[in-house]
Amino acid sequence: MKKLNKNIKLVTRILFSIFIIGFILYGMRGDLSKVKVNVLSTRWQYFSLAVFLYIIVSILGSYRLHVLLMAHNIKVRFTNIVKNIYLGYLFNLFLLGSTGGDAIRSYYIARETHKKTEIITLVFFDRIIGLTTMMCIALVSLMFNLDNPQLRSLAITVIILFVGAVLFFVLILNKNIAMKIPAAKYLAQKLFFKNTITKIYETMNFMKNHKRKIAVAFFLALVVQSIAIFTTYLVAFSMANISCVPLRHFFLLMPVVYIGSALPVSIGGWGVYEMGFVFCFGLIGYAEEVSLSIGLMSHFLLVLLGAIGAVIYIMPGTRHIAAQAIAEGIEGIDEKDDLD
Repeated sequence: MKKLNKNIKLVTRILFSIFIIGFILYGMRGDLSKVKVNVLSTRWQYFSLAVFLYIIVSILGSYRLHVLLMAHNIKVRFTNIVKNIYLGYLFNLFLLGSTGGDAIRSYYIARETHKKTEIITLVFFDRIIGLTTMMCIALVSLMFNLDNPQLRSLAITVIILFVGAVLFFVLILNKNIAMKIPAAKYLAQKLFFKNTITKIYETMNFMKNHKRKIAVAFFLALVVQSIAIFTTYLVAFSMANISCVPLRHFFLLMPVVYIGSALPVSIGGWGVYEMGFVFCFGLIGYAEEVSLSIGLMSHFLLVLLGAIGAVIYIMPGTRHIAAQAIAEGIEGIDEKDDLD
């Protein structure tokens, strides 16, 4: 029955992705020829530069996770972390949301250290740091776009998300405050998996003893997210048929697109990612065919990164581990592991 429910959810999300993509294509059926012209006008020297920059993003992002792991004295070879991030890109293409590959990354790293709870928690913590810096970037960008009344709803969304992220870190790094919240007490005392919940919290709370490493992680996240946003700008610039879109618009809109595509409502973020471009860039007056063209080529860049992950995946031993990770669903956290 449990397996049947999983299959139903999977089919539902696949159908949702197909519906979103079909909805976009049907709504733009008269402009698809323009999208084709835009995509075919790609100047591949600029697009190749975007791919190269994203490889730099991958390396810096891997080092950010490496910093967090070292704070817990979890020793993993840096090259393995880099390899795992590309496996993440691969599985992001067909797992839930655009961050579904995080589970596979966690599993690979955990096999090397046998500290599954800590690894999964720190990969999640690393993702939250990245999303929080995205919100910081969007907030700063809003300061340069306050003259646009169409962005008010977007501004409210960004502010709410940023406040939520700040509260998350306050509660994670300050146990006294967290324990004053009734819901937190319930989780810590009543649930049958309270030991796991407590262990996850303690893993993140332990980072308060390594404020310098947290600062380094946030700085790296700021650099990584800025380069990633600039990479999307470069993808748009590579299409000769598209008039130059100001860079500040990307710094304002891309954080919202990234977060929306990360929601586990579709497979690999397909449909949701493209819809994010159409909706967000439409707020400031860009034609749907322009927004969709940028979204499609940006997604194609991620597919190329996933192709690198595919090469790693077919290496001896790697495929077996990935299949096992998917089969287990990253379940069965070993509660006997000791926290550092």
